[in-house]
Amino acid sequence: MVVSPSVRSSRMSHASRRSVAASRRSISSSLAMEMFGYSREMTGHVMQVVGQMQDQSQNQMNQLLAQAEAQRADAKQLVEAQRAEAKQREEAQRVEAQAQRAEAKQREESIRSENLAREELLIRMKTDADRTNAERERVIAENEFKRQKLFVDTNAAIQRDKCRLIFRKTLSFSSPNRRKEIEQ
Repeated sequence: MVVSPSVRSSRMSHASRRSVAASRRSISSSLAMEMFGYSREMTGHVMQVVGQMQDQSQNQMNQLLAQAEAQRADAKQLVEAQRAEAKQREEAQRVEAQAQRAEAKQREESIRSENLAREELLIRMKTDADRTNAERERVIAENEFKRQKLFVDTNAAIQRDKCRLIFRKTLSFSSPNRRKEIEQ
């Protein structure tokens, strides 16, 4: 059988086409396999990088959380220190206020005792002055009494002497008989 060259070329071209197609499929399949392997490798690398990034991110997150916790602890310590300081200030102010009240009370007591001492001194001075004035008045009264008594006694003596003189004078003018009678 003789086949015309055109049929043969067409057959050949059909077979070669199949073989080219199969070869293409096989190349394509091996290329796909290589691409799949490369893609898997790349995915592995990407997953590794993503894992590393997640680890780094987790480490950074843990560091941030640790820093935040440390800052909270520092803030808590600061607040506690401020509270303690405020409490100490308040206690110091309370103690100072007590000391001031005690000092003021002591000053008041001191002033009160000074005033009482001053009043007692004034009362003693007034009493002494009254006693001195009473003694002076008594002495003045005694002296006045003695002067009055002396005056009275002197006047009485003068009156007596005057009466005697008048009486003697009268006797000297009277008769001798009468004188004898009066003298007896």
